[in-house]
Amino acid sequence: MRLADTGRLDTDLLLQKLLRRDIAQTVTVLGELDFDTIENTPAVTHSSTTPGQGSNGLGLRRVTVTLNLYALTVATAVEVADQVTRAVHAWDAPDSAGIDGVGTVEKVTDIDELSHVDSPTLIGKDVVQYSGSFELLIRST
Repeated sequence: MRLADTGRLDTDLLLQKLLRRDIAQTVTVLGELDFDTIENTPAVTHSSTTPGQGSNGLGLRRVTVTLNLYALTVATAVEVADQVTRAVHAWDAPDSAGIDGVGTVEKVTDIDELSHVDSPTLIGKDVVQYSGSFELLIRST
């Protein structure tokens, strides 16, 4: 949801909706880490930071997105990482629809490829974790 009086963009909502639209058929998209159910299915969590409005016009924001993937096996984690990477890179395609009333992705740039994390966040859980980052140029709608 866009906060109309400030022009701020709800990047978490946009990411949640884009991920759920594009990968939720096979991967659980979590707004935050759920320690109790993470082992049940491949899952992805997201976080974002932004320095503010970009130089290319009103409503255009540069956002750094970090995605964390959790799976029971390395093979599943690799498959999910590939699926997520393809989905993220499709967000800036000319025919890709944004999320009405929230925003659209104008450009995607890799920062850190999704790769295996040696010290997973979930100590005591038998899961494989991959992490990676992208820079998105997002326009509010």
